[in-house]
Amino acid sequence: MKKIIVILVMCICSISANAMSFSIEGKITGLEIGDTLSFGAIGLPGAPGKAAEFDIIIEKQDEFYYRGFHDNITYYIMTYKPVNKPIFQDGRTRLFLLVKDGNTRLLGKSVENIEIQSEIYNEALQEITKLENTLNAERNEYYRKGDAAYTSGDTVKGKEYIDKFNNFYYSVRDKEFTKLQKMRIQYYSDFPSSEYTVLNSLQSARAMPFAESLAKYNKMSEAAQNDYLGKLYKNIIDRLAVFEAGNNAPDFHLKTITGKEISLEDFRGKYVLIYHWELCPGSITIDKDVVELYQKYKAHLEVIGVTRSIEAISSLYEDADENMELMGVKLKSVLKNMLEHPWLDAERINEENEKIAEDYEIVGMPFFIFISPEGKMIHRGFQDAFDTARKELKSKFGE
Repeated sequence: MKKIIVILVMCICSISANAMSFSIEGKITGLEIGDTLSFGAIGLPGAPGKAAEFDIIIEKQDEFYYRGFHDNITYYIMTYKPVNKPIFQDGRTRLFLLVKDGNTRLLGKSVENIEIQSEIYNEALQEITKLENTLNAERNEYYRKGDAAYTSGDTVKGKEYIDKFNNFYYSVRDKEFTKLQKMRIQYYSDFPSSEYTVLNSLQSARAMPFAESLAKYNKMSEAAQNDYLGKLYKNIIDRLAVFEAGNNAPDFHLKTITGKEISLEDFRGKYVLIYHWELCPGSITIDKDVVELYQKYKAHLEVIGVTRSIEAISSLYEDADENMELMGVKLKSVLKNMLEHPWLDAERINEENEKIAEDYEIVGMPFFIFISPEGKMIHRGFQDAFDTARKELKSKFGE
């Protein structure tokens, strides 16, 4: 018996040494017995793995309590799954929350409007999350109404609601979204070393200009820099420094959709523009400009297109109606142009082709990497990198 007790004590000590204890409790009006709150850890850039996911099954009306362990401060997404109501895949009620050790309390008059209380969430951050939740709740409601309208056969109303869902932050509640953005910026300025600020900086670093990301790191306190999130951020900063102008561009090896194998070295002596594209608003807008740039300077420029699936684009092209529009342009025409790119395109369908996204920290689309004829980095980024390419080529070779 004494041996068993010793083993149990050793196990408890082992857990305590390698993980932090946390608890989440809540009092939220509208929670019913049998409802589920699913918590999933969001992977962070540079983190070795994801924390364990867990579900909380509501056993008492409007209330819950959970206690668990995780290795480090963790960013969770909580998804509400009601037992007696339909779940809408894209209009689900969700909450993002940062949890470390200690207690986190979730309070609200409904699952759409929850106040987060913990050491991390001061008054300023609570105001931000309150507005976020309010806007998300309204946006999700448009999706639910749209889904219900389509289900009942009312395609006119369905389209109206789904359009509002898709354009919510740009036209429906653009003023409120602008206010939210200003609140976030002010918070980041006032609390440069807070866990929430460091989390935001970490998540956005690969999409931001390097100088801006480095400046944010330098504003952090020494304690924040040495904390878990701060160390992850430093690792990303060190990685991004590789892409600064003048450094050697990482080599790549790709197999194009025609079966041709290419590498960066193959284009020595010419400018190279890696163009990561997809059927997205940004690519639809800029694709014709990339074609124009290539046609104008193809004697001095090689464009390497990288996308997820040409087959998916081709299939969509075959199914698209001639009059179907997206963002005010004929979709079939856009798809046709994408399928007829005058340069080499490669799909991210194998390990070798996928590696280019990792090696260049490609984080979205349309995304560009502009490389000199000597194989040196010039610019890596979104529209700004394309603008640099256009400006450089015009300066060197004229109109």
